[in-house]
Amino acid sequence: MTKESKPHDDALSHGMGRRHFFKLAAAAALLSGCKVTASTTAPTAMPPAAEDFSQVAYCGIRCQEACPEHAYPTLCDGCKSEGGKLGSYCERCAIRACASERVVITCAHCDKYATCDAEEWNKFPMLRRQIEEIRQELEG
Repeated sequence: MTKESKPHDDALSHGMGRRHFFKLAAAAALLSGCKVTASTTAPTAMPPAAEDFSQVAYCGIRCQEACPEHAYPTLCDGCKSEGGKLGSYCERCAIRACASERVVITCAHCDKYATCDAEEWNKFPMLRRQIEEIRQELEG
């Protein structure tokens, strides 16, 4: 197995279908300001036990794994960065603004998540599914 195919193989071994894999990658690219390319990689479907959420965006995207241009951390420090380099979408992302204001680790950790109506959840339903998976893992 080549190094380039590993994220895809890991994603499939965690039960993520090919379609879901590419949808998450596309959402990550759009939110981070990256261009989607044929070599797109995506985060794994299930968060590992005792996950370190420092490199997980508020919306559940695993920055280091998700950016198809590998902009993290050379061009973007992730949406949790205060004063660092941000992707083009970070400044106008309602999810980032709300989560930063509430000082939560991710939206999965927010007690107001169930009533959140940020338009990004409707534009990118795969992000909502990602947060739901993290919430289930946190509860389990």
